[in-house]
Amino acid sequence: MVKERKKKKVEPTELDMTSMIDIVFMLLIFFILTFNPTKPEANFTLSLPSAGSPPESVEDLPEPLPAVRLKSSSKSGSFLKEIAMVESMKGLSPFPGDPWKITITSEPGKNPKDPATVAHEAECQAAFDQLRERMKKFKGKQKDPQITIFCQESLQYYYLIQAVSAISGEKVGTEKDFDILTIFQKIKFEPI
Repeated sequence: MVKERKKKKVEPTELDMTSMIDIVFMLLIFFILTFNPTKPEANFTLSLPSAGSPPESVEDLPEPLPAVRLKSSSKSGSFLKEIAMVESMKGLSPFPGDPWKITITSEPGKNPKDPATVAHEAECQAAFDQLRERMKKFKGKQKDPQITIFCQESLQYYYLIQAVSAISGEKVGTEKDFDILTIFQKIKFEPI
């Protein structure tokens, strides 16, 4: 005798979509409220000449600005050895308008209070003061100028900050009552 199986009646299952729709709308509202479009990071503003007549002579063109090159004492050294004004495009050849270069002759000692270190820091500070005076000559030669600093990656950041301070400006006046004389505001860094 054959037994017949009773088939169970399968009821369709229903999903309650109400909570799913609530979550989707909450996420949509969250992303709409937190969306913050940012400006492109690259600055693509071009400095084009005005629509007027072209310059009549070479003298009417803006004077090129120098770049500054900082070299360390050796390939692996981190102490400043040379400051020079160079061409802004390559950073290798001397600046034709003002071929200025200072070589730091002293070597620092092993600790900050060592007389050799103090002498080295004084010589570096004098070199940066001379750099500041040289850069003042180029102030106002171009509209919205940018100075490039070429430096070796092994150079200590201290010297780079000193160079930026010398190029960007100086305090004028007393310690309590002073003004800041701005020389250059845009500075670009390039490795050698």
